[in-house]
Amino acid sequence: MTTNSPQFNIEKFLILRPLLQKISSGNFFIAVGAWYLRTIASLSVVGLIYFSWNLWRLPERFSFEIFVSFFIVQIALIAITYFGVNVLWVRAEDILKQPTETDYTATHVVAVLIKATGEVAAVTYLTLGVASAIFIWMMGTNLPLMEAIGLPARSGFVGGLLAILIGFIIAAVALFFSYVTAELFVAIVDIARNTKKR
Repeated sequence: MTTNSPQFNIEKFLILRPLLQKISSGNFFIAVGAWYLRTIASLSVVGLIYFSWNLWRLPERFSFEIFVSFFIVQIALIAITYFGVNVLWVRAEDILKQPTETDYTATHVVAVLIKATGEVAAVTYLTLGVASAIFIWMMGTNLPLMEAIGLPARSGFVGGLLAILIGFIIAAVALFFSYVTAELFVAIVDIARNTKKR
């Protein structure tokens, strides 16, 4: 007489299998990358509104110089936010266009994120350079914020041009290194793909 002992079904224990399979697929990283960029873009708009509200809580001693300073800072913030949101939203769409049936999807998503970081940095420094130049030409001195990020404090027409030039150089360097880093990621993927085919 034989008795059948109950068998343990390991599949009932592995409750994380569906989640891990979903993470391993390209759809997960594509969705996370796109929503990350769109969240940062939305938070940038909220940050602009909050900072602008605090910026225009005028001090007791208000002067024309303070008004001009605040106005230039406000325009610069609006421009940076506008261009930054443009970059982030376009790059989010690029991530969503990534094919999900290919391998190394996460690496391609990271490459797009690196490019977006460099592009946001570039538009930020370009805008700050132009804003600093306008302030120098109007007021004869630089904004403390501009000096804090490395833009010149020199006054005069030449100082304004120098502010634009430095802003452009920093933007170009940020853009260059972000694209080089992103392309290195893609190149590593291509090397890995070619190695697997052999």
